[in-house]
Amino acid sequence: MKFHFHHGNRHHAILAKCYIAIASLHEIRPYLIADGGNVALREIDGSVVKVKLQGACGSCPSSVMTIKVGIERRLMEMIPEIVAVELIPDEETGLELNEENIETLLTKPH
Repeated sequence: MKFHFHHGNRHHAILAKCYIAIASLHEIRPYLIADGGNVALREIDGSVVKVKLQGACGSCPSSVMTIKVGIERRLMEMIPEIVAVELIPDEETGLELNEENIETLLTKPH
């Protein structure tokens, strides 16, 4: 089943695209949860879907493959207008481990 969106009623097309994206991610979610992770839809910007990997998936070295092989492929099957899925980076990542950053943290008043 594929969905195409016509520009006749833009609001309905946007809502339909969001609904289908959420439903598609819901199909993938059990596989991610089995590995201690999850996925959240953050934004649909035209033909680009932006997602956030959570839990173990957020720090997994295979996260790029998860996005490309699992999530992106499924979304592109369901919504032909989608051209890419982008991963929103984890904002809670720490500073790069180097001498300067260590010194900054050690001298910072708490």
